Amino acid sequence: MSAISSMVVKRRPKGMSRSISRRAAAGSGADARRGGEAVWRADLPLDFVADSPLMLELLDLVRGVAREDLTVLLVGETGVGKDRIARLVHDWSPRREGPLVHIHCPSLPAALVEDELFGHEAGAFTGAVQRRIGPFEYAAGGTVVLDEVGARPPAGQVALLRLLESREVLPLGASVPIPVDVRVVATTSEDLATAVERGHFRGDLYFRLNVAQLAVPPLRLRRQDLPALVAERIERHNSQADRPVTGVATEVLDRLVDHDWPGNVRELENVLSGALLLAAGGELGPEHLALEEDTAPPVPMSLNPRQVACLERAPPGTWITSAEHAERHGISPRTALRDLMDLTELGFLDREGEKRGTKFRRTRLHHGRIRAAGVQ
Repeated sequence: MSAISSMVVKRRPKGMSRSISRRAAAGSGADARRGGEAVWRADLPLDFVADSPLMLELLDLVRGVAREDLTVLLVGETGVGKDRIARLVHDWSPRREGPLVHIHCPSLPAALVEDELFGHEAGAFTGAVQRRIGPFEYAAGGTVVLDEVGARPPAGQVALLRLLESREVLPLGASVPIPVDVRVVATTSEDLATAVERGHFRGDLYFRLNVAQLAVPPLRLRRQDLPALVAERIERHNSQADRPVTGVATEVLDRLVDHDWPGNVRELENVLSGALLLAAGGELGPEHLALEEDTAPPVPMSLNPRQVACLERAPPGTWITSAEHAERHGISPRTALRDLMDLTELGFLDREGEKRGTKFRRTRLHHGRIRAAGVQ
């Protein structure tokens, strides 16, 4: 989804908090004190939403990595918006004036990998009547994005490794390598480290790509962005619709917050697109949302008494920290953190933050999950 924005919504739906405006962000003293957040907010696309702690932390990292001419590996589930983060890496880099070229790795034919990547000279094979420039040569001075690099065929992995090591391409039929000046950004929804262990991905290529790794969080871990994402999508719809949506029922946001979003921001975009068509000219209500029912995930462990007590004390929306959990039960901080991480894996908690001071928020659980884990 083209979803990230901190703009004021012109037609703000009922029951929905207003997004922060770019002008307000740029002029805010609080923003200025947060390491120049106001500066990069002013450079964000107008439809980019990033209000949750995880996204703010990610964008800080993107800003720093973009300034360095490093190979970047973007990891994250399908539909989280890795392509948009790749675009920011390019736009915030010294290469911003150069081309940005995307290569969709799963669609590369195994037999034509080198031709697709490096091009060919005239007469290189039957039908090659003129020279074809490959994407790396075309992107000189800019950025090449390798979408879903884990899906590359073995031949493509070897060819890419050779390019990353030499920074040269050899078009089919050529005898002299051509130097290329490009930055490489790779994206993947696979666990490449595991793929290396299983022999499905070259270890030397993985280490060449994994110079600066950035993790794009799934939507279920950045639920604070949902009001702004919904508002941005409605504003975009209303700016083009003959019958704009007049408002949003409170229950809509409740349902969206409760959903697990296995398809992430892309799924949200599709759900809202259908809902807005059904609600044309009126209020968007829960009856317009075509949401797949969340199913109970497998429960790999039984809950210990501390975890059960934690869930019983904390109603949905309550914040919990490992320090509070440790003090309440007289356990070490490490054991407390493990308790809360187990609950997060089971879907009982949402985690916010990756460093010291990590917080956990109690989710609204479906009955199937509660029964599956033995919590009443």
